[in-house]
Amino acid sequence: MSIKSKNIIVMGGSVAGLGVGLALTADGHRVTILEADSSPMPADHTEAFEKWERKGAPQVWHSHALLARLYSQIAEHSPSLIE
Repeated sequence: MSIKSKNIIVMGGSVAGLGVGLALTADGHRVTILEADSSPMPADHTEAFEKWERKGAPQVWHSHALLARLYSQIAEHSPSLIE
């Protein structure tokens, strides 16, 4: 079955938004991801965790206990992102 390619807008550049964007792109769609948080990216992961103030994303301070599960899912379904 052939699916017609569409232009799709995803609201939010979170892990979920980026994952949706990757999945839709893999299906042949053109994706634009809109992110309201305009704060600049920190230099490294330590600075991101300790000093990055993201007013539009208060959830960044939540536990990252699910990160290992996310990594294994990406490795299983989109290994090219890790390689």
